[in-house]
Amino acid sequence: MINTNREKISTCLLAILIATIGYIVYSQWQSLSNEKDYQAVLQDNTIEAYDAFLSREDNESYRKDVEYYRDKKAFELAHETKDVSAYQEFLDKYPNSTWRDKVEYHRDEVTFKHAKESKSLDEVVTFLRNYPDSAWVPNFKYLLRHQFGYNDVSEVTEEAIQNDNYKVAARGGLKSQQPSVQKSIKPDRIISLDRYTVSSDSSNANVENKSWGRVLNPSGGMPESGFSAFYFNTKEPDGTVYTEPVDDIAINYSWDKLKGIKSEDFGGYWVGKINCEVDTTKQIFISQSHAKTRLFIDKEIIYEGGSDKEMSYQCRAGSHTIEVEHVNNWHTTEFSLRITEPVTYLLLSEVSNRLQDRGLQTADVGLVSIYESSVKDLSVKLELKKTTQPVVLFLTSYSPVVWEISNPFQVDLQAVIYKSHSPGARVIGDIGEETLVMATREKIGKYSSRPFPRCSCNGGHFHCEGAGIDSARDTIEQVTQRSLSGYTMAYSAYQLSYPERIIDQDFFLEAKKITEKNRTLEEECKSEKSPDFNAMFNG
Repeated sequence: MINTNREKISTCLLAILIATIGYIVYSQWQSLSNEKDYQAVLQDNTIEAYDAFLSREDNESYRKDVEYYRDKKAFELAHETKDVSAYQEFLDKYPNSTWRDKVEYHRDEVTFKHAKESKSLDEVVTFLRNYPDSAWVPNFKYLLRHQFGYNDVSEVTEEAIQNDNYKVAARGGLKSQQPSVQKSIKPDRIISLDRYTVSSDSSNANVENKSWGRVLNPSGGMPESGFSAFYFNTKEPDGTVYTEPVDDIAINYSWDKLKGIKSEDFGGYWVGKINCEVDTTKQIFISQSHAKTRLFIDKEIIYEGGSDKEMSYQCRAGSHTIEVEHVNNWHTTEFSLRITEPVTYLLLSEVSNRLQDRGLQTADVGLVSIYESSVKDLSVKLELKKTTQPVVLFLTSYSPVVWEISNPFQVDLQAVIYKSHSPGARVIGDIGEETLVMATREKIGKYSSRPFPRCSCNGGHFHCEGAGIDSARDTIEQVTQRSLSGYTMAYSAYQLSYPERIIDQDFFLEAKKITEKNRTLEEECKSEKSPDFNAMFNG
């Protein structure tokens, strides 16, 4: 009896052991199978494959990872289109995605760019009403204030929106979000600027004034505001021409980053209108590098040459056609031509007197220094951080930057002083009527894109790259009779905020350490002697 019971117990234990082993083996096999399927889905990297895997009941251990990669792929597909509806489709389909914030940001960015280009009040108001928590709200409020004259969305009536929609329709609808393409435009011949020799006035009545417009823009069409731009390869003038509407005559890119057109082969043509209500004087600024430019006003050549130029133009009352041709001959392309109201340049001593007359004893004094803009239109968006102190800003650049001031916190901006090495810099944006905006031809110290010089020693030669902030700080403090409060410095950017750094005790401690380090390096460097021929092998 006892033996029988023992046999039964042994049989049960054996069955349990076999079942356990079988379960373990099955679990491992299932896990390996799931892992294999998971890797296959990642390799496939399609929305359909991810969704099929997620529909299975045995995917729990991989669910979060697969959802992440599926949403990542969905974002990439939406981002390729740069289309608002594609971003919104993502948000509707995956409301709890970890990619939600990023998708919302890019959706709102594209919406802003389109609203800015189309100049549609309806788009601006709709966005502000629908997305009050968006990171792009300050940008839309800027458009609302400066394009349409409303301080708040609550001031906008439905009648105003309807009237603006009529204006948008009259302009021919909304602008394209991407440059359009004209295929196979074939000029009668290659046009060289060297065919013409013209002085900087418009008295050359005997010159055959035929611009590229007869080939690139034979219909003579022009936008109601801004300019039509045409980009092409000068080595293939009968090839593809890219066109887009732009606000300003400017181009900025390196190598072949504009539709594959090598910078040294870039050709550009812009056409548009300026209106002068009365006879007046305008100022023309031309900034270019290894290049040449020709400017037509009403079919007459006003300028042709290959250097920076600043000149006055007597504009008679009425509408005038502007045409600009540009040929680049360098591995980078940076060009701008701006027609503005006359600019009065002040000496730094005059700037100092005006600041003293304003009485800015409590103002924070800041510096923003940059070599160049990183975007095509040479603009740099400068956002002022929140502060309760009045602010005086000095803006310096090598290139003719268009400083677009954004002031979402309503900082008391008392004065802006700006200077660029190349002609044509200007300051626009959220600037109050009481703000002093002053241009100077004098250097605001030695230019630098970093606060501290970068020094090195090579073969006994000590060299420091960049002047650092000290030269500009000394100049600014002499002009303002106040200590520099903060700064923002960069080589190239399209968006900055001020201040990037406050000048405090930590700054001076760091400056002292770097100065001592460079001094030690210089002493060690000078002690290195150049090898002597005769003493080389004397031990």
